[in-house]
Amino acid sequence: MDVKIVGPAFFRKGTRWRIAFSAVLPLFLMLIAAFPLHSGSPGSAYYSAENDRIFWFAIISDIHIGAHGYSGSENLLWFLDEARDVINPLFIVNTGDLTDSTNWDTDIYPDGPHLEEWVQYKAIVDASGVTPDIYYDLPGNHDHYSDANFDYYLAYSLQGSATGQTQFSWREDLGFGTYHFLGVNTCGNDGAQFSLAPPYYGDNAGLDHVELTYINDELVANSDADLTMIFGHHAIDTRSPDLRDWALRDAQEWTETALRSGADEFVSLMESYDVLMYGYGHSHIYREEFFVRDMTMGTIYLNVGSLTKSDADHYSIVAIDCNGISTTSHTLGVWPAVIITAPLDKNLGMKNNPYTTGVVDLSGDTAPVRALVFDKVPVTSVEYRMYQLLDSGGEFVQGGLGVISEFMKSQGMWQPMTQVDAGHASYPYLWEADCPTPLTGGTYTLEVRATGSTTQKDSIPTAFPSLPVDDNKNMWCFITAASPHYKAEGLSGIGEGY
Repeated sequence: MDVKIVGPAFFRKGTRWRIAFSAVLPLFLMLIAAFPLHSGSPGSAYYSAENDRIFWFAIISDIHIGAHGYSGSENLLWFLDEARDVINPLFIVNTGDLTDSTNWDTDIYPDGPHLEEWVQYKAIVDASGVTPDIYYDLPGNHDHYSDANFDYYLAYSLQGSATGQTQFSWREDLGFGTYHFLGVNTCGNDGAQFSLAPPYYGDNAGLDHVELTYINDELVANSDADLTMIFGHHAIDTRSPDLRDWALRDAQEWTETALRSGADEFVSLMESYDVLMYGYGHSHIYREEFFVRDMTMGTIYLNVGSLTKSDADHYSIVAIDCNGISTTSHTLGVWPAVIITAPLDKNLGMKNNPYTTGVVDLSGDTAPVRALVFDKVPVTSVEYRMYQLLDSGGEFVQGGLGVISEFMKSQGMWQPMTQVDAGHASYPYLWEADCPTPLTGGTYTLEVRATGSTTQKDSIPTAFPSLPVDDNKNMWCFITAASPHYKAEGLSGIGEGY
């Protein structure tokens, strides 16, 4: 594995530049259009029986050490100790809000920075033994209040203290491919105090000329990478209120800040250099979406939940299998964690995701199923089932949806998966099976369940190319059931039983 931390000297403390974006935007976009050096190929995923082209990493966010009534310190300690040992990720990205800037005060108004919060954060990170080549911690808005030069971040974060920078870039050369990752500083660079005055609430998020130049330079320098992924703290665009949300469940998110400056340039860079994914935090809400504004294809837009302030979906696992991407969110302390890596989720972030639906089929006469399973105790069984619900009526559903629901609970539908041999690079995490290709094309739902500490499962809608029907080998590899109420893209409530 070859890991490189790079960055220009002008990113060091006290030398951050500011520039009027209205003056540089036209020239910037012209330069990008004139020199479209692509640094990734998000459409290079393929479906194959090859099981040795897999890696995975974890994303956490919004630890908020110092938040009164929350267990940020304990949660970070758990993740860097137990979770890291169990998941064994290639690396961990922390997208920011490392501290809360309230110093455990019952008044939630951030008035920091507070040395006590940063000292505790650094002590937890140091005690865990993580190093700068596996733990990438970015600054968030709570880490920047009243600290224009990022003095506390540069002194107490792992990446800041190791590199003297607030942005960083690294590569993973894995033999079967080269992958580029980029952490960007989306904070405002002004050290503004927290303010209750709308619409920005003291958080002037943005990417300035120097930051955008750094991003562009790193994308150019890593133009040979198979895939490129970027991480930051903030969303790219501010969300509009959802008028259908009468319960105001998302009201807090409507006030969450996004990039006030540099957003258009950043989107142009992602478009020009074929960035597969942008992962961020800030909202404390987990979402798998797809960003398409001003982009030809778009990019996976992964909003990671808070390790501390979310009710569930506290952290995310991202896996790459034959250049195909899979993501799952998981709840703190719940094992096993399951993520299906093959076949791919056809609706990852959007219906018919162009990077997961249109994969090249190199599977031959097989239909491989692969999943990663992580548990702190030995996993006793991993099983899968595959089924299709059609949108036409039929005799099968004349008795109502209860018939389908009970049928989906049938233990006979579950088929065993096998753990890879001890000599495999992904042992003991990778489990696989070969579904004997009865699939006739269209959308199927694939579920994998694992039993260890508890029983947990992952479920995805996936598409297969047209293949001849051949269910003689294993009639329960899949089931096709007619349903007048559900489509394959919306299967909630169907087959929820184990």
